[in-house]
This record gives sequence, structure tokens and C-alpha cells, in this order.
Amino acid sequence: MGPPGGRAAEGAPTHRSGSRPSSPDDDPDFLRRMDNEQSRRDRETLAQWEKEFKKRDESE
Repeated sequence: MGPPGGRAAEGAPTHRSGSRPSSPDDDPDFLRRMDNEQSRRDRETLAQWEKEFKKRDESE
């Protein structure tokens, strides 16, 4: 549906053809990379906390 001649109405969003996602949160590869990066940061934070707790336990 839409205006005759296939023109988009003024102010209407334009749609891209092709397989490229329209936004990062629609891109499964982007989401996978973000999840992997966050998981890596979480593991690094947890390792740091474990070191700090171990130092505290040893000093008591």
C-alpha cells in the first residue's frame, strides 16, 4: 500500500532493500559480539574481585 507510483509519503520512513539490518539491535552478529564482549568484561571483573577477596582473607 502507499502512494501511487511507489513514492514514499513525505515524512514516512524509508525502507532499505537487502539483507542489512536497519539497526544494530536487529543484527544478530552485532548482538553476539556485544554479548561476548560483556561476558569477557564480567569474567575480568569477577577475577579481580576474587583476587581482592583472597588478599583480604590472607591478611586476616
